Amino acid sequence: MSKQSFYFFKLNALIKSLLLVLILSNYYGCVKQYKKEQKTNNNDYKNVKINTSKSPHYKKDEKMRILKKFYKNGQLKSEGAFINNKKEGLHKEWSNNGTLVLEGYYKNGLANGLMKWYHEKGYLAGVGLMKNGLRHGIWKVYAIEDGKLTAKVQFKEGKQKEVLKTY
Repeated sequence: MSKQSFYFFKLNALIKSLLLVLILSNYYGCVKQYKKEQKTNNNDYKNVKINTSKSPHYKKDEKMRILKKFYKNGQLKSEGAFINNKKEGLHKEWSNNGTLVLEGYYKNGLANGLMKWYHEKGYLAGVGLMKNGLRHGIWKVYAIEDGKLTAKVQFKEGKQKEVLKTY
């Protein structure tokens, strides 16, 4: 390998690393904003109880309910089913201005299955699979400015293994 090829290789690796840092900081910024909004007004909710005694899908002693939380301005904050006070099935969460920020599937209180996070502008921020509450498999990360795909990242049991591709 020539000296010029070596430097080009190192520069390319450095650029990819910097790009990944920018992408992940962008993503975690969205998560930070989302968590900040979650701290506001968690007590406003509507609770709907469902009779599961005749349903073949639930055990007789399981208590299922659909919970809807609202912001003080009346905007829907979150919506999803709970069985025995644990998240179950599809859950959605919105910012106080009505933008969808999270949608994903839960089983027995833990995120399991497809999970999607959105930027404040409504663009997709990240999408991937969750397994027992941890990222698992290939995750796609999108730019905050325009929602374009910026990277594919491999996770295993919550730990980042490698950046598969950057765009």
